[in-house]
This record gives sequence, structure tokens and C-alpha cells, in this order.
Amino acid sequence: MIENGQEAELNDIQQSYDIPEQRAQEIIEACCKKYLDQLINLGLRSARKFDDKNTILWVKRILKYAMFVTTSVDADANLFSEDDKKQLIAVFQTEVDLKQDQELQSIIEQYDVDLTEKLRELINLTEEYVAPLQGMEGLMGNGKSFKQMEDDKYNEQNNGKKAWAWG
Repeated sequence: MIENGQEAELNDIQQSYDIPEQRAQEIIEACCKKYLDQLINLGLRSARKFDDKNTILWVKRILKYAMFVTTSVDADANLFSEDDKKQLIAVFQTEVDLKQDQELQSIIEQYDVDLTEKLRELINLTEEYVAPLQGMEGLMGNGKSFKQMEDDKYNEQNNGKKAWAWG
């Protein structure tokens, strides 16, 4: 719902399923943190490559979810440095100053906080980061399917020979 701009309807869903408000907030924050974990790594990857266009695309998606998170979100300090984080924030700040991206301006107007500072506090570079399944390729949607991974594991265990249940 956040992705589709229907954040206001989250409260209606919480009430219709009779979920206590505190529990609903915990669920939303946990889901957002998991998704932000991925988005931040993708944003840092674009920033590292000095791909400003994609960096801004990722930052806009990050900001949609950032307001539902009260703590920092881990990013892989083994892949990304503090300079990558600074580059991401600098690209964002430059785009804010230019005021040419209408979608970004809309996001900025929606929130009553300093989004540059929010990004700075949100991204926690840590060497103890646990990468998602298949790393960056999995995040980008270029990874293998679970079925393909199972087949590869089976073939590896059986040296590529098929074993039939009926003999």
C-alpha cells in the first residue's frame, strides 16, 4: 500500500482486522525495515557508481518507507563505505536544491522533517550485515528462482545424474 501511495488506508486495514495499534505499527515498521534494507543497498550501489539518476530513483523509494521506521537500517559496510553514503546524500541534496524533480518535491512537502538528516540517521553501515539471498543479484531480480536453486543443489549432490523414485 505504501508503494501505491495508499498509506492513509493502513489505518483502515488495522481497524478492520482489529489489530491493536501498537502491534500494527510494529508490523509495518518491520516490513518497511526489511524492504529499506534492500533499497538502501541498491541506492548505495548506484551512488558508488556515480549513477545520479538511479541514485535519486532509489532515494525516492527509500523516503516513501523511511517515515514508517523509527530506528536505523543496516547496510553492508563490507561493500559500501562512508564515502558512498555521503555521495548518496550529496546527490539527494543537489536534487533537492535544483527543485526540478516534481515527484521528489512532492515527497519533501509530504513530510515535516529534514530528509537529508533522516537519510543520514537511517543508513547504518555495519560490517555485520547479513546479505539477502543471492546478494545484489537477488535484490535486482536477476537471481535464480528457488526451483532453479533446488535443481542445482540436487545436481551437485548427485553429480548431475537423475534418480527416479520408481527405479
